[in-house]
Amino acid sequence: MRQDEFERTIDSFDGTESMRGKVYCSVLGLIDAGFVVEAHLLLLSTWNFARFRYVIPSFDLSAYEVLLQDLSGQLQPLLQADFASVNSTGIAR
Repeated sequence: MRQDEFERTIDSFDGTESMRGKVYCSVLGLIDAGFVVEAHLLLLSTWNFARFRYVIPSFDLSAYEVLLQDLSGQLQPLLQADFASVNSTGIAR
């Protein structure tokens, strides 16, 4: 996908899903400020509210925090890669 195609797709999304796009930008701000779990919860609660409201009473927040920490460690090698050249077999456990 070329950059102009990507930008056209984003513009189209923003035109039809204006609230979700704004929430996503807010989520990125929360992540940058170190509120990763809160950002995830905001995104999950707004992207599929109907399902999220049924899951939240039994949601294990502590387990989710541990999962995020584990995933962050596993994804660390990708920070220096770009999408076009990443070798996923080279980072597999």
